[in-house]
Amino acid sequence: MANGVFYVPLDGEPNLTEDDLGYPDDPGLWEKVYRHSAAGILQCLERRERRPDCPEWMYLRVRNGVREAVHNPTIGAHSSESDAHKALKERIATAATNGGFKAEVEQRAKN
Repeated sequence: MANGVFYVPLDGEPNLTEDDLGYPDDPGLWEKVYRHSAAGILQCLERRERRPDCPEWMYLRVRNGVREAVHNPTIGAHSSESDAHKALKERIATAATNGGFKAEVEQRAKN
């Protein structure tokens, strides 16, 4: 999980602790972005500010009732994968998408 996320279309940082994400003029923003994010929408703040090796694009999820920004909606579900492996999968999927191909990140069974 990252410390923050940058919402590219509105050029700002949504506050995940607020119901309207800090954008009262767009009350349905959470529903627009939650689980429907794609490359170019939510950008990792760590990558923007200091870690160019960090995967660039993020997704929103709810875990234990808490809203989170993650690099991949399945991150955290597979403890056998290293962070480097998850980042590599994300980079490959992003490169394929940017090249005009359809890419799906592998879904691993918990066992």
